[in-house]
Amino acid sequence: AAFVASRRAPDAVPGLLAEAAAALDAVGAADADEDVPCWRARLVGLAWSAWKLGRADEAFAHARESIEVAGDAGSLRLRAMALNTLAHFLAGTDAGTKARARAAAIAARLDDQELGWRTGRG
Repeated sequence: AAFVASRRAPDAVPGLLAEAAAALDAVGAADADEDVPCWRARLVGLAWSAWKLGRADEAFAHARESIEVAGDAGSLRLRAMALNTLAHFLAGTDAGTKARARAAAIAARLDDQELGWRTGRG
């Protein structure tokens, strides 16, 4: 719902942003299975949705948790995706530049062309 809301003018579909916010709240309130770290690493999707809904603090929290969980799960690709998302949120800052550089370095080590393209190094 947040993805759809981010692609349309807020007034294009009455109630769309409210629906997207409710959906984000429902997903965020759901208990994540602690035994499935890759699911938790995909919190970057929640981060992006929160960002698009103007909920910056929530977006940063989800992005940072996603970075940590992906690293703990051993998924470098998911970690790079989360770092790249955080870099987008921090665009124009030293922290954003460092996060993007870390994501690009991971993409290069993985020889992942798509991820390299997404991090601006492909």
